[in-house]
Amino acid sequence: MLAGCTSDSTVAVPPNRSVITLDIAGTQRSYILRIPPQYDGRAKRPLVILLHGATDSAAYAEQAYHFVEKANDKGFILVLPDALGEFHAWNGLEPDTPEAPNNDLAFMDVILATVPKAYAVDSDRIFVCGHSSGAVMAYRLAAERPDLIAAAGIVAGTIGDSRSDPPRLIPQPHGPVPLIVFHGKLDPTLPYDGGNPGIASVAESIAFWAKVNRCPSSPSRSEHVAPNVQRDTYDSPVHADIELYTLEDGNHMWPGGKAMPGKDQKPVQDISATDLMWNFFAAHPRSNRGK
Repeated sequence: MLAGCTSDSTVAVPPNRSVITLDIAGTQRSYILRIPPQYDGRAKRPLVILLHGATDSAAYAEQAYHFVEKANDKGFILVLPDALGEFHAWNGLEPDTPEAPNNDLAFMDVILATVPKAYAVDSDRIFVCGHSSGAVMAYRLAAERPDLIAAAGIVAGTIGDSRSDPPRLIPQPHGPVPLIVFHGKLDPTLPYDGGNPGIASVAESIAFWAKVNRCPSSPSRSEHVAPNVQRDTYDSPVHADIELYTLEDGNHMWPGGKAMPGKDQKPVQDISATDLMWNFFAAHPRSNRGK
């Protein structure tokens, strides 16, 4: 059950951490809700939806990506949903049907509808980010709900399978959305240059969104922000900028994240994707878009 603001002078402050369960077309879904210590039920707070990678979980993302610490420091509400299925993968590419148990878009829609009603959320600052399978779903949510999502953060993601017949890609975006993207050149799971087989490359994914966001086809600026990290910035006349961070030594893990038990790879520490992502989100409220 969601606990929110009251109409009288006393505002009910929810617990710092809750596990919320929902019924989506007869299937039980859940997410972890983190409320920052600054929350008083009156001042509206940004909302970040963080989607874990395949085989992982909301609890894993809560521990591995350092987003809880960032939420507590910067004062935003954090939602960490759980995927379904044997591999806990998000349905970022297949069309949803009402009877499908993993109707993930419907799950996201319920979160987007109910959390801002129950809590003091700044509707101009609702963001989504994800890792791997969660990054694909973040791409999809940005594409399908640009009227709600202010900006999206992508770690080790792709827009889909560009070589299948027919191609399995995220839907054509309904409008521009600012993006910050991180990808390692040594990623063995979703290779930077595509393949494996048919995975759309980082270049294809950026070009796909650059057209929607009215960005130039080539970066407006390229610079090294760390010895092994290049940032390419694509400026948008409608304030739907794209930032791409290419990590020369990066793998499939979240840059700057925590090394977790049972994982063969360890995150590179050249940069913090979480810090850079939040800075990008803070600079891209939805009200700026189109101006």
